Amino acid sequence: MIKARYIPIAAAAALGVAALLLPVWIGWSWSWQRTLSEERGELNRVGAQVAYQGHAILRQAAETLRYFQQLRLPPCSDAHIARMRASTIGTRMVDEIGYYRDGRLACNTWGRVGETVMLEAAFTLVEPNLQLRAASFSLASPAERMIGLYSRGHYVYIEPGRFVDVPLEGDVQVAVFSVAGDPIVGRNEPDWAAARRVAGGARAHDDQRLFSALADRDFKIVVSTPMARVQARLRHERLALLPLSLLAWALALAAIATWLGRRLSLVGELRTALARGDLAVHYQPIVELHTGRCRGAEALVRWRHPSGRWIAPEEFIPLAERHGMAGRITRHVLRTVLADMGAMLRADAQLHIALNLSPQDMRDGVALDTLSATLVGTGVACRQIWLEATERGFMDVDAARLAMARARQRGHVVAIDDFGTGYSSLSYLQALPLDVLKIDKSFVDKIGTDSASSTVINHIIEMARSLRLMMVAEGIETQEQADWLRRHEVGLGQGWLFARAMPAQDFIAFLREREYAGLQPEAALSGG
Repeated sequence: MIKARYIPIAAAAALGVAALLLPVWIGWSWSWQRTLSEERGELNRVGAQVAYQGHAILRQAAETLRYFQQLRLPPCSDAHIARMRASTIGTRMVDEIGYYRDGRLACNTWGRVGETVMLEAAFTLVEPNLQLRAASFSLASPAERMIGLYSRGHYVYIEPGRFVDVPLEGDVQVAVFSVAGDPIVGRNEPDWAAARRVAGGARAHDDQRLFSALADRDFKIVVSTPMARVQARLRHERLALLPLSLLAWALALAAIATWLGRRLSLVGELRTALARGDLAVHYQPIVELHTGRCRGAEALVRWRHPSGRWIAPEEFIPLAERHGMAGRITRHVLRTVLADMGAMLRADAQLHIALNLSPQDMRDGVALDTLSATLVGTGVACRQIWLEATERGFMDVDAARLAMARARQRGHVVAIDDFGTGYSSLSYLQALPLDVLKIDKSFVDKIGTDSASSTVINHIIEMARSLRLMMVAEGIETQEQADWLRRHEVGLGQGWLFARAMPAQDFIAFLREREYAGLQPEAALSGG
């Protein structure tokens, strides 16, 4: 097993690796997404330009057809043909105008037609009475298929390249389909099969090309660019991000080094404090709720750092547990309690001091043996030393049960601390040899509120009663909470309503001010 002092070093090394890999991974992922987004944005702009061009062509073609439908000239007369010829010359996007009679071409811009040319069967309805035929045959350009728009006998032909006459960069390909999916025109030799799949909702990129699809009421437009272009842009993005990733790594390493130095120095300073006996013990009074008498106190370890700041137990106790110092702290607290409070405990057999046992104490039993040996000849009864175990000590239930049973056999009162905040349940309470259940402050705080968890404390009280456990409510801060707990027959309480944790001399003064041995109930309630 790794020695405890090496754990922070191993953790720092792991964090250092993570600090390197995480920014790189985030940067790599972000740059890929950013590159795809930017490339797709450019493709979308091309698609929007093509769509704009296509709609402009449709509008002009529709206007031309409406114009000829409103003419009152006989179809295919000289005047009609002349007008078609003039419109073709004067309309920028229309290459040919013609007239069909009974499905056969009768005349067009170039004159009357003497051969039979039939309308193409397949078409897409662009709007009411306006049909688009994607591959129309023109007598003027028999080698090239035109885009034809028909309405009530007249037609216009448009050269397909006009639909994609927009600026393109590099090897960008464009494929334009009708809304029905018929190919209209492509530019730069698009892969029509791939474009059709993308237009139908398939994946927007493969190993060769990145695609962008746009669809509206008239067209489906697919624009693509080579993945080689995307990869080149990606490399540029990642090279630009590299200094930022290295800076983030350097900052993270500095933070890790600071944490590791503080962590290692804190462990060393804690060892020194233990060796010198610098850890202090403060006492938080435990009050009998229905009389106001002070019945005891919980001994709480405090550490004043050489810098002058107080370090919270939540910070150094877990550190002590990981580095094998929890038992030493427990023994130090025990010796300090007997030195501070031995005379008071001998003077009042009803007074008690509660000690907190760490999970290590629950497992190895050394603290209990030390306690028994230390109490010999002091005149302090075992029942005056309560032993409190937090729920973290129950991870090994068998060891906890054995330690508690041994403690009770020697006459100690055994309590479960912070009940309801960890692993415990009714099954734990039934299985463990307990005398006292301490109700956690988080439940006391909910008294008198509309919180959904405000009723939990009622269930905890009922469980304690059913198991005949004494109850101590922690964290009482208001008279309303104290009154509620008293009405529900919770015997003891502690919290800032009565007093904060205090040094030994202040606690002894508190006891004397309360006349703990003879305070009358009326006086207690009026003063408490």
